[in-house]
Amino acid sequence: MKRHFYILIAGALLLVVQACNNTKDVEAELHRADVYMDEHPELALEALEAIDTGALTTRETQAKYALLYSMALDKNYIDVTNDSIIAPAATYYTNHGTADDKLKTNYYLGRIAMNVGDYEKAMTHFVKAEQYADKCKSLVAVGLLYNAKMHVYNYLYDTENQIEAAQKSASAFLLSKDTTRYLNAINGVLTGYLQVRDTINAGAYLNKFKQFWPSLTISQKSKYYSGMLFLYADKDNLSRENLLKQYFNDIDNPEIIHWISVAETYLHLGQYENASLALSNYLKYGGETDAAFYYVRALVQESMEDYKSALDSYKLYVNFNSKRDADLYVTDARFIEERIDAETRLLRKNYTIVISVLTLFIVLLLVIIIGGRIRKGLMLERKMHKVEMEGVERRLQAEQLERQELEAEKDKYVEMYNATCKDIKRLKKALQENKLDKDVCRLVEERLNVLNNFVAANISGSFTTVAYNELARLMADQAHFLNSTRASFHIAHPQFLAYLKKKGLTDEEIEYCCLYCIGLNGSEILAYLNKPSIYNISAVLRKKLDVEKKNKIDAFLQKKMQEFD
Repeated sequence: MKRHFYILIAGALLLVVQACNNTKDVEAELHRADVYMDEHPELALEALEAIDTGALTTRETQAKYALLYSMALDKNYIDVTNDSIIAPAATYYTNHGTADDKLKTNYYLGRIAMNVGDYEKAMTHFVKAEQYADKCKSLVAVGLLYNAKMHVYNYLYDTENQIEAAQKSASAFLLSKDTTRYLNAINGVLTGYLQVRDTINAGAYLNKFKQFWPSLTISQKSKYYSGMLFLYADKDNLSRENLLKQYFNDIDNPEIIHWISVAETYLHLGQYENASLALSNYLKYGGETDAAFYYVRALVQESMEDYKSALDSYKLYVNFNSKRDADLYVTDARFIEERIDAETRLLRKNYTIVISVLTLFIVLLLVIIIGGRIRKGLMLERKMHKVEMEGVERRLQAEQLERQELEAEKDKYVEMYNATCKDIKRLKKALQENKLDKDVCRLVEERLNVLNNFVAANISGSFTTVAYNELARLMADQAHFLNSTRASFHIAHPQFLAYLKKKGLTDEEIEYCCLYCIGLNGSEILAYLNKPSIYNISAVLRKKLDVEKKNKIDAFLQKKMQEFD
């Protein structure tokens, strides 16, 4: 009997020792994969795939393996489209692990979301990851995070935030002494400044490129020359021709040449045949037929007096931008609805928790009072309890009011979005039919951008705050905003404006009506136009339009506009 007992004990000890050894072996392999990750990701992937996942006996090792495996797949350019692989890491590192573990996990969750085109979910994970950026020891990981945010902002055509994210990425890579990634981040900043045609800042970052000339790849050198061609737009023809020659001499691979920039330069030089050949090379070497291509091609064809082809190219350019804007509106509308619904659910959840806690507290308080106080004290406590309940009721009423305001705000933005979509449809139709002169086309296109930016403003924060900040920025140029508003109404609501003219309204009074119709109230119009009082103009409008005092002027105008639509 004793002999069997000793055998069992020995067997158990052997299993424990073996388990400890297996755990140590797994941890050693995980560490080896981690060391390989940055410089030799292919070796890291091989090491991880050689690990027996059955030996991952603890939640910590399972989480570590899941994170490293997700990293290795990404660094080996193997796109993952679901979060099943990284799920153990996401669960474990929510409440455990270092700042590096938490940042990397949320970063790769965001990368997975980007792979399937869910940029809202991607940005949510990136924002969570950013919370740990200051405590993260891996500067490379921080740089990669901001680089990913840069790509999301680039997708949303949010150039200002794109530049900011690229600058933060560059700073992290510079501190980590990762020259290659630093230069790629600099390229991201440069691209942003070139997009907004900021010659001063673009020139500054081109100089940063030049400082690392021996370390630049041929693609980065080509980007440098492309930027220099942009800066040389105001130079004399000889300087630009010499720059082109230097470009072709240094970059001997035609697949790397930025042929669109070359075509624009030839166009400005008046060498239209060369410009057309550059566009052909762009397509020959795999260039995409995007908005920039159609725009430059239209200019070249127009300069060569091929007006029919130029018109076709202009139409393709407008259609491309219209489709892009439509796609963004679908995405932005979903962002708004999801954010408002999430806020509403959170408010309801908090309300339920508050009620439950207060109810439990009150019950316990009553038990204590009944059991330990005399009648006089009991009456005093009841009085205090009544006061407290009144305070609770006031707080609950305030919460209910806040919830109602939130719902009202949601309804407001839904209504504004529906109205905006109708206007956008009309404006885009007018552009496609090519019935407008160039100045009006420009105002209409800028107006579309105003509407798009206002809807898209909530991507990375409180919708109300960010949206109103964006609207304030866009409305800063008062004269320009009023002109674009008036032009848009002439196109989208011609019958409504004809009605106002028929009623004898002046151009200034019509502008007031347009501001009312886009959603501004009297006080907001007053503040925007810097007027001491809006009473007089309101009284004039009521008289000319036969609006009774009991009716609101803004509601009347909006209803009248809908009738004509």
